[in-house]
Amino acid sequence: MKLINLLTIWYLSTIVQIVHGREYVIRLKHKDTLQKFFNSKLLNSVGSKVKDVIGNDKLDKIYSFGDFNCLSAKNLSIDIVERLKRNPFVADVVPNLAFEMFEKGSPWYTSEDNDDDEVDDESEDEDDDEGNDDGDDDDDDDDDDEDDNGINVQYGAPRHLGRISSRGQLPFDIRNENEFKEFIHYYYEDQFKGSNIAAYILDTGIYAEHPDFENRVIVGADMTGEGPGDSNGHGTHVAGILGSKTFGVAKNVTLVEVKVLTGRGSGNLTTVLSGIQFAVDHCRLMRETQGKQCVANMSLGTVRNNIINAAIHEAFKAGLIMVVAAGNSNVSACWTSPASAKNAITVGAFDDRTETIAYFSNWGACVDIFAPGVKIRSLSNSPESHHKHVTHSGTSMASPVVAGLAAILLDKGVEPFDVKDKLLHLSTKDVFNKLTLFFKYGTPNKIAYNGIEDFFENEDDAVDEEEEAKNLLDRFRIFEAVYPIIDNYELAEKLKDYKPSGTVYSSDDEYLDPSWVN
Repeated sequence: MKLINLLTIWYLSTIVQIVHGREYVIRLKHKDTLQKFFNSKLLNSVGSKVKDVIGNDKLDKIYSFGDFNCLSAKNLSIDIVERLKRNPFVADVVPNLAFEMFEKGSPWYTSEDNDDDEVDDESEDEDDDEGNDDGDDDDDDDDDDEDDNGINVQYGAPRHLGRISSRGQLPFDIRNENEFKEFIHYYYEDQFKGSNIAAYILDTGIYAEHPDFENRVIVGADMTGEGPGDSNGHGTHVAGILGSKTFGVAKNVTLVEVKVLTGRGSGNLTTVLSGIQFAVDHCRLMRETQGKQCVANMSLGTVRNNIINAAIHEAFKAGLIMVVAAGNSNVSACWTSPASAKNAITVGAFDDRTETIAYFSNWGACVDIFAPGVKIRSLSNSPESHHKHVTHSGTSMASPVVAGLAAILLDKGVEPFDVKDKLLHLSTKDVFNKLTLFFKYGTPNKIAYNGIEDFFENEDDAVDEEEEAKNLLDRFRIFEAVYPIIDNYELAEKLKDYKPSGTVYSSDDEYLDPSWVN
């Protein structure tokens, strides 16, 4: 009972903060009913038509795409709102709800001196000034960036990239987070990096001039009135995870800035609806003129409401894949929107260091998949920080990981309507301890994976055994003092003949054969 009361207080306190004045958004039941709606009479109001009450002085904007049709109006009285709710042409009337970005603080094992906005100097970490590998994966002059049989390897990659191209857990030392940094690599197919994909970032904007974006950012639309660019940093960080050169999952996507949140990280239902409508229309243009497919990322949310969920549904029907963050309140994602939208791909956050659901992440049946979302490195929005990265945590960071994977699948020719099923099929199953899911009913035990093992399984049969074994060694990162988990017994057995300096474990955490270890 106490827990229920606390949740009720939290929910009501949230509601108090999320209503913007007396602005409302009205969704109509059918697209062709707009004129009929304006000419209809208000209930219990003789002679008064809707257009007389919602005139040009109160009508703010009309949103229309696919079968989605709604309008926003301001300065409406409670009496008028109640009458509108009973209008036969109206499906929903909701306040102009506030939206916020989904970002969270540091995990338990982080020093108290470090905060959520941790900034690290890449030049110090990776010796850029000495001409060594800077972790960039698309630099043709980078000796550590290999293209072997169509597979690119980004050596010393950020953890979130390493985890989505590995079935097993990455090495981690709680006493020194950088201990195994050089052994974490990102494996991806060179042919499919999102070149034919437009990725819409509905967020605080993007610092488009960052060199890591390689001039692949399009300034799309600003719904906040602040102008283009990112004074907050959240949108740049998210865009970097999805498609930057160093930190991006899909390294060649075209990133489209759709600014729906202000520099303070806040927006509302009308700015977000405007952003979705722009993305749908712009995606159609990109598809018709350039043959591009589209994905959108929304690392933001509000309390559950039918209007935003209906907009997500229509965007999906138009061929725009909608990847959304689950939220950071450690409650059911079904309580929030757009995380509860049926046709969205809803992403929760997990900690790849401990292989557990992040303490802040929302969960439940409305979550489709989990991705790394704790202490994720990506780009800074500061012009003075081109050689630095920023570390953030949140489902905001997990969502663009999956959006990047969706972009890659689209690039491979997977139809938009099949992308979610393909992501779930490729996912790594049963990573989380089932006991931890006992009080999180309906939560999927699936984490995002890029399917790189399929490439290896489909390689030419003519590859000799020695070369294949070397590829396997590299694939599973068996190096001195690194102890990965090999969950495929046959592959591990094959590696025995090459006696790497390390220990191979089975998925049951037992030595396969300790006698061959040097």
